[in-house]
Order: sequence, then C-alpha cells, then structure tokens
Amino acid sequence: MNRTHELFAAGLSLVMGIAALLQVIIALVAGAPLLIITGVLTALLALPVLQNTARSPQVTLENDGLTVQTTLWRARKIPFSAVQAIREDPSLPPPGAEIYRKKAVGKAKYRPVEGKIIIASGLPLPYRLVGFFAGEGIKGVIAINSRSMPNYDRLMPLIEQRWQQASEA
Repeated sequence: MNRTHELFAAGLSLVMGIAALLQVIIALVAGAPLLIITGVLTALLALPVLQNTARSPQVTLENDGLTVQTTLWRARKIPFSAVQAIREDPSLPPPGAEIYRKKAVGKAKYRPVEGKIIIASGLPLPYRLVGFFAGEGIKGVIAINSRSMPNYDRLMPLIEQRWQQASEA
C-alpha cells in the first residue's frame, strides 16, 4: 500500500511541476503576468504532495541505528547518534476525529492511529519537506505510525529504548 501511495505522490508532483513550468512559459510568451503567479502557486502546492514520497518509509531496526527505505529514494542509514528527538506525530488525526473511517472499517476492527516522528540530521530534501510540514523547520523527519508499519507496537518502543541507550553512552 505504501508503494502505491508513494508512486502516486511522485506522479502527481511531476504533473504539477510540468503544469507550473508550462504556465510560466505560456505567461512569458503571451505576456500574461497573472499566469506566472499561478505557475509559482502550482509549484508551491506540489511540495506537500512531494513530501508524501518520503513521509512513512519502511524502517528496519539495527543495532546502531535505523535503515529507512522508500520506493523512490535510496535506502538511508540513520545512526542513533544522528537522531535528535522522537516526538508524537502532529499530523495524525486526534482521537474521535475519524468518524467515517470508524464506520467504514467497523467499530470492532477500528483502531485509532498511533505514530511518532523521528527527527534526524543528515537526511536529504524529501525528508526535510516532511520536517517542514510537521512543524520542525528544515530538519529531516521520518514518520512511523501504526498504519504504515504493521509491527509498530513492537518496533517503536525498541527504537526509543535503543535511542535512549545511545544518547546516554
């Protein structure tokens, strides 16, 4: 499922980028300055879509850090020494807000989403976009939640424990 979302986000970002470029070219050829503004706005609106290509990568826990892998971007090794903080994910819906999802899934199967963001140094632009939209400025961020990681309940406590051990050492 993650792969499909990442590919869709990449395709939509590409289409939006091409549309923005064409708007600017047409504006310059036709002398329509307002079309330049719409081109710039289209390019800016592509950024939140592009961040979805790196938002919830597959995470592998290793002794000295994490390996993150997305469909589009190459695998990255994040040592625990590069992790600056682990916080609650501000982009997740608050409890009780997913009324329609609860109805669609059914009360018995519904489980509220849980998730955290891992803020780390040394991550490239796509992860910095995630950080920007998570309210962390231009810091690199990966999001881990119970819907993107089937073993979230076991993985997240281990990540936090190993990060604490590495920061104390």
